[in-house]
Amino acid sequence: MVTQHRLPSPQLGREVTVRVYRPERAEGRALPVLYFYDGDVLFRHGAAGFDLPGYDAAHPGALPLFLAVGIVPPGDRWQRTAELAPFTKAFDTRGADFEPVVHGRGEALLSWVLDDLKPWVDAQECTVAEDTALGGMSSGALNAMYGAMRHGDVFRRLLLHGPAFNLWLSELLATEGSFEQLRYCYMDIGTEDATRMSAKEDTMRSALRMRDELLARGMDAAKLNFHVIPGGTHSPATWRATFPDALRWIFQDRL
Repeated sequence: MVTQHRLPSPQLGREVTVRVYRPERAEGRALPVLYFYDGDVLFRHGAAGFDLPGYDAAHPGALPLFLAVGIVPPGDRWQRTAELAPFTKAFDTRGADFEPVVHGRGEALLSWVLDDLKPWVDAQECTVAEDTALGGMSSGALNAMYGAMRHGDVFRRLLLHGPAFNLWLSELLATEGSFEQLRYCYMDIGTEDATRMSAKEDTMRSALRMRDELLARGMDAAKLNFHVIPGGTHSPATWRATFPDALRWIFQDRL
């Protein structure tokens, strides 16, 4: 069952659309929760998304039982980048289709998830409130990594597709936080994954660097799944193929 809601966010100064999916076979059961940035992708059909309810219906029992909360980004891509970026930074764009200064609002978004959205979901749904996952793709993966770094006591599972770390790598590395409490983490990156401001070599290098940082900051190597996708690009068409395995990895103790 999928429900859609528009919830106020004083931190962001706007209403945020969220879509909540509870598998019918889990009716009445307390479930762990996955909060997913760019959450509209979870409900799109075809190569532009994953269609989580459709996959669940077609492959009953193939996925672990969890509650999915998709956080829909702003329609304007500049707003989206700003809301997902935890930092403010100026860039030399050299004609690239990118803003010269990104005024990051990722901290405000994360505060809303922690202080407003999560308590609302836990009150509305039957959840395992202390068992929470955070995930996203591209800049959504950036904010998810930052959230786990800063709030490891809350976000115990992490799912990262095609993370856009490169432009913010020095800021991420300078952020205090530990990954000792992470139960499971899945991260993938395509060999052809390039963004508007990062060549594929830089995108891969930054993903590898943050993989190493997870381990250096206390992540159990046996519970980290870092996957390189041959030929994979920076698109949902690539990520949708690995999404079921990613879910099975981060919720493997819930299968």
